[in-house]
Formats: sequence, C-alpha cells, structure tokens
Amino acid sequence: MNEVWHGESQHLAADLPDGINCVITDPPYGIDFQSNSVRRGASADRFNDVIDNDGDPTTAIENFMLTMEHIVPKLADDADVYVFTDWTVQAEWTAAMALLGLPVSMPLIWEKGYPGMGDITYNWGCGYEVILYCKKGQRPVNYRRRAVIAIDRLPSGKNIHPTEKPVALLEELINVSTNPGDLIVDPYAGSGSTIWAAQRTGRLGIGIEMKQDYVEAANERLGQVGFTFEF
Repeated sequence: MNEVWHGESQHLAADLPDGINCVITDPPYGIDFQSNSVRRGASADRFNDVIDNDGDPTTAIENFMLTMEHIVPKLADDADVYVFTDWTVQAEWTAAMALLGLPVSMPLIWEKGYPGMGDITYNWGCGYEVILYCKKGQRPVNYRRRAVIAIDRLPSGKNIHPTEKPVALLEELINVSTNPGDLIVDPYAGSGSTIWAAQRTGRLGIGIEMKQDYVEAANERLGQVGFTFEF
C-alpha cells in the first residue's frame, strides 16, 4: 500500500519502518515562500497557503534535521536521497546534508519551463530549482543521464499544494534510483505527489504531512480508504 500519514514529520518519522530505499522530499526551504498564483473562492486558502517553518533557513533546516535524524538510521545499506531546495539557500542545505552523513554527490537542476513572477526587478527569471542528490552506500547505477531534467511545472490552477512538483519529474527520480517493490519516503509530502509517483511506478511509499486537508487530498488521490501500512 501507499499512503500519507497525518502529523509532524519530526515526530512521525520515528515510526517509519527500516529498509528505506529512497527519500524524495521537498521541505520548506527557509525562503518565506508564498505563491503568486492567487486564487479566490472557497478553496483559495489551501492553494494560496503560506508554507509552515519557511520563514528563515535556520528554522527550516532545524526542523529538517530533527526529521532526518530519525530517517537516516532507517535507510537501506544502499539508498539515494533527493532534497529539493532553492539556489539562494543551496549552500546552507548542502552543509546540512553533510552533517547528516549524506554529502551531496551532485546538485541536479530541474528546468521547469517559463519562470514564475519571482522578483520582477531582475532582468532574468529563475526557471529552475535545485535538487540535492545524495547517496548512502554504493547502489548499482542502472543508467546515467544528464543532471538537468527538463519537465514543465504544473500549470497554474492545476496544483493542490502551492509548491507541488509534477509527477513526471518524481517518476524520473524514482526510476533512476529504485526498483519495483522498493520503499520510498517523503516526510514533507504535501499533496502526496511523491507517493502517487511511487504507486504509479510499482513502488511502496509513505508520506508524512502536517496539514489535514493535504493528507485527505493525498489519500483520496491514492484511492485509499484506511491509514494502515503493511509489509
């Protein structure tokens, strides 16, 4: 089964099973993000949400470290870890991964198409995000590809979560770093896109998300009724 648990990642991560083959996660970066894609109406609050624990890099990284301290000992002997971040705080997040014993092997670039509004005082719009790629052990390399992944962001109005990543991008990471039946974890699951990608590619997936609305949307997306996970 694939599912998203409701609760705070720094607590629930302790309940994850051993033998995690891959972590793919998009934590708060510490850049005080708020979507410029403003919506109105009954569902607007969720789509225009402010990201919790995103006010500054120190707060965001401290929360992430507390979560990962539970997860790192549960990683399989050979496991890959992907952490999304922003170029403005890439150095801080790279240092955090090294402290966890997961030094960055390669920063990947997600080229996401036309840049968003961002800071309109700049001549150049940022049309990419950084993905920190880390390895534990020496998992066999199935195939190599370039470290730039060009997949368009979700069109405005199609997202459930304000920083939602396209499933095709997550499937690309999953296919490179895991085999069918492997366990994938996302401790900042949002609307459950990583877990949905795991399900679509024949992997097991557990996500953790602190906001009930997103948990409900994620598990509805996965076609789940209950909240049990069996191995």
